[in-house]
Amino acid sequence: MVEEKKRYILEFPDISAERQSIQELPVEERINNFNEVSLGFTEDAAVKEAKRCLSCRRCLGCGLCLAECDKDAIVFEQADEKLDICVDSMIITTGLERVCSPPPERFGYGRYANVVTDIEFERILSDNGPYGGLLIRPFDGEMPRKIGFVCWADNNEGRGESGIKSLSYAIHEAMLAKNKVDGLEISLFLPDNDDYTKELKRNDGKVPGISTKEGGIMAIKEIQESKNLIVQWDENGNAREDEFEMLVLSTMPEPATYIIELAKKLDNKLLH
Repeated sequence: MVEEKKRYILEFPDISAERQSIQELPVEERINNFNEVSLGFTEDAAVKEAKRCLSCRRCLGCGLCLAECDKDAIVFEQADEKLDICVDSMIITTGLERVCSPPPERFGYGRYANVVTDIEFERILSDNGPYGGLLIRPFDGEMPRKIGFVCWADNNEGRGESGIKSLSYAIHEAMLAKNKVDGLEISLFLPDNDDYTKELKRNDGKVPGISTKEGGIMAIKEIQESKNLIVQWDENGNAREDEFEMLVLSTMPEPATYIIELAKKLDNKLLH
């Protein structure tokens, strides 16, 4: 046992001090999908890492922690107890599932290589994603210079709170993308929907460099050679079109399925 800066450290020769390595998806398996690259620890490695991490110091009952803590957070006599707390409201942070009904066929999802959902785009931007955080196109690995985000709401789908959250998420991803690529051009396609327009105005001034295009998308076509996308949309009765190197389709956030049962137990309404 040695003393170092008034803290006692014990050595445990039976526990390895070697850091466990985290497994990763092999390169040949990750290039064609958006699966998580970091696979985490195996059960055996997790146990070894936990022992290594938690065993650098064990309680000797010396009381130095009590003397060192200026917040009086150490209470040796503390015992378990149940508390009844009265609150005005409760926030359940249980996460969301992003549900995407099959996009209209004219969007080309599943047929065109450079049309992705916002969930897939999030994986592309992630440092743990298939491209290590680089913003590149799935088809050829090139960095796009012009991206379109499509918020769609066919048959009233996407109206209301879910649609607004979908738009906010699209704006958030667009801003992240612009931070990764200098000079990136981004257009945001909005359906003819007052909820979307109001939310966009609320974000006015927070999304510099992002242009908006209101009106329904009529068709999306792929250029065979470059795999770029030609987007055709209706703007106040006038047909418009523009070329993009990549398109991102917004999906709709919904409460995770287990939240419904949890809400019943807590006698709460689901607000989302």
